Amino acid sequence: MAPAVGKMTYPRFALCNVTGGVGWVVLLTLVGRFFGKQPFVKDHFELIIIAIIVLSVVPAAWEFLRARREAKRNPTPSAAEFPD
Repeated sequence: MAPAVGKMTYPRFALCNVTGGVGWVVLLTLVGRFFGKQPFVKDHFELIIIAIIVLSVVPAAWEFLRARREAKRNPTPSAAEFPD
């Protein structure tokens, strides 16, 4: 079992970091190459880019709306409500 990151030596951390980075780049390059050859992707590239952008924004919008709804349910007291 690998030690916690806080207890790792720097050389071990660097090795894990570089290994993970190289693996990530190779994986995404191969996935991109595979999907780039698909006829649907070639024919609808703009639509796919828009879908990626929308899917990237949805979590932030969801959290914003959740926090706003929560703030309406439990308003924080203003400074005027606190006695001096």
